[in-house]
Amino acid sequence: MALNLYPNHYNAIKDVILTDFLTKDKTETTFKANEIWKEKPTIVVVIRRPGCPFCREEARILDEHSDIIEKEMGFRMIVVVHEKLGASTFKNDYWNGRELYLDGSKGFYKALG
Repeated sequence: MALNLYPNHYNAIKDVILTDFLTKDKTETTFKANEIWKEKPTIVVVIRRPGCPFCREEARILDEHSDIIEKEMGFRMIVVVHEKLGASTFKNDYWNGRELYLDGSKGFYKALG
């Protein structure tokens, strides 16, 4: 049973439409944000700009600890961005190819302030 300490934030982000746009076959798939945490607890890293050096460094630090976070603790880690510019480089060079999704409506940013 999940404990929701911030119901207003959850309600604001659960229906945000995310897009998987960096697929190998160049197709775009959309889904509601609440799909990302249905299977297991998920750490959602909200990145303002994929080209931001600070954002890249934070992602690199999380990547260094991914074995502990994902394998030992059982969390899923994803990144949400609101722009495509620099997202491919960010995903491949700083996020080790992990899941990265576009929030074109900036719903996460609006909900979280």
